[in-house]
Amino acid sequence: MLEDMFLLRIGPMMLIHHVGCLVGLVFAFVICPSGFPYFSAGVIAFEFGSALLNLYCLYPQKGWTLWAYVSSMTCSNAAAGLCCAAWLHQQFPLGAKAFSATLTGTFILIRQKTCSDYVRQHRRAKRAMRELRRA
Repeated sequence: MLEDMFLLRIGPMMLIHHVGCLVGLVFAFVICPSGFPYFSAGVIAFEFGSALLNLYCLYPQKGWTLWAYVSSMTCSNAAAGLCCAAWLHQQFPLGAKAFSATLTGTFILIRQKTCSDYVRQHRRAKRAMRELRRA
């Protein structure tokens, strides 16, 4: 993650993503270590959605990869939200709960919006290809 941030040229949204991940990791590992299993489960849930995004990026011409990505991203976001909800039911300070819910919720919203953007881009590209074939 640090390598991505400092050695690669990543966009501002990806930089924000990496900073958020590092802040969440430090928070879960140092400040509320008893909640680390919930954090870990949420991160693993998020990674399943990301894995299918990679598959779609490798094979965008295959329609099923888009829908596999959309399905897995939506399910992984829901699973991460459930992990956060389980964490919120633990005996942690209110500020810690607010921080966790805010960070997790922000990640879920951004990830789902990005997923919707990929669907729109895919549909536009498909429409453009049909129009090119007609011409």
